[in-house]
Amino acid sequence: MGHSGDIEAVYAVSKSLSSDVIEKMREGYQSASEKYLQTTRKEEVTKESVMETFNKSYLKLSGYTDEEIEKFGDLSQLTVEQMQELIQKKSMQMLGLNNSRQKVVPMTEVKDWIVQGWEYVSTLPTNEAIIAILHNTLGFWDSLNDARRFAHKFTRKTLKT
Repeated sequence: MGHSGDIEAVYAVSKSLSSDVIEKMREGYQSASEKYLQTTRKEEVTKESVMETFNKSYLKLSGYTDEEIEKFGDLSQLTVEQMQELIQKKSMQMLGLNNSRQKVVPMTEVKDWIVQGWEYVSTLPTNEAIIAILHNTLGFWDSLNDARRFAHKFTRKTLKT
């Protein structure tokens, strides 16, 4: 053939290749195939991406808009306590409570409010009553912790595979 050199020596002279050479060839093929032969790339799942998706979904379920959520920054870094505080704040806003757990309602509506998880506090002389929201009525505390535990477990299982 007129050529002498490394490639000819590797392929033509030696009929059987060493396992070291075969492994280098496999690595080269794999690298080239990932870059040039595959049309889609596998998205990498990280703990941070799972937690960010989970926290964003939970905040959206709690009533936050995308614009409000963007202001929180890196959602994967929010602690359970921070998430609880954000959800409680939004829940109180949605209930018409401004940093207060109490509300004044007509006496005729007290029964309906108690059924919804509010607690009777006192009667006012104006035929109105003061009611207070119970801690669990603001929701999500137990379910948030359960869901976050699931997300952590899911992340560990996904990252292993």
